[in-house]
Amino acid sequence: MKNLYYLFQKNLKHFPNKPAICVYSSKEKKNISYKEMEKEIYLTAKSLIKFGLQKGDKVAIFSENRKEWYISLYAIFLVGAIAVPLYSTASKEQLQYIIKDSNIKFAFVSKLNLYKKIANIAEKNFIKTVLFDFDPLKKVDFSNIVSIEHFKDKGIYLQNNEIFNLSKYEEPAVIIYTSGTTGEPKGVVLTHKNIISNVKMLQIYVNHIDDFRYLSLLPLSHAYEFTVVQTVFSLGGTVIPVSNPGKALDYISNTKPTVSCAVPRLFEKIYNSVLKNVEKSPPIINFLFHKGLKLGERFYEYIEKDKSLPFP
Repeated sequence: MKNLYYLFQKNLKHFPNKPAICVYSSKEKKNISYKEMEKEIYLTAKSLIKFGLQKGDKVAIFSENRKEWYISLYAIFLVGAIAVPLYSTASKEQLQYIIKDSNIKFAFVSKLNLYKKIANIAEKNFIKTVLFDFDPLKKVDFSNIVSIEHFKDKGIYLQNNEIFNLSKYEEPAVIIYTSGTTGEPKGVVLTHKNIISNVKMLQIYVNHIDDFRYLSLLPLSHAYEFTVVQTVFSLGGTVIPVSNPGKALDYISNTKPTVSCAVPRLFEKIYNSVLKNVEKSPPIINFLFHKGLKLGERFYEYIEKDKSLPFP
């Protein structure tokens, strides 16, 4: 396996029209196929080259979970650059520290309000910042930003074979920074080899899933979520990016995921939400729910102890 981009690319031969990403919002639900995603990746990579990005340059991705996150990431790998994911909830001071520490040269940012947190350093030091959500009618006082549409226009006439400068197996793929809750954020350099070895391990446990629809809840700046998403793409699954974790139940109801990874706090919120709905239901529904819950707990105890289930 040469690098992380090849984990994604190999699926194009087997199922180019299979959904790679399912984009959901209150307005629409849209699938983006592996073939369509590859086209966007190449266009983004060609534009990076036209803007002067060099192999080994650091590129920030400062955004909530969304389709552009993945497209930008693979475009970065295509040109041999290194991704530096930034937490969208990070403080201004933490962000500035990370940008200086990692020597970021370029950035993909989702919204103007996020860009304002890094504007004073980006305006002076970045080659350019690509904004995913850009309102052309809104006056801005920043010269460094460019809309994703205008950015992609730069690479239209460049041939695909002019961009290949792929990172090698042993070379850095991403720099993941800690949240900085116990001091200055610490950057961990992960090579393509590091992540691919973890992906191969995870594949053993999930490659039996036929309808692999993954609900991506955790921030992609987290090494855990980053690796899991690479695993999903490597197996030809569909990633459902959740831009607002507070609406997780809405996503679950409307996109029908089959797999998700999360932290305990999220499962607590889902559980409490279900309990509130049960409490509002008729007494018979309430009774059946709690009866089923107790039965499930007993079932789990037998499974955990590897004991045979008793007959009713």
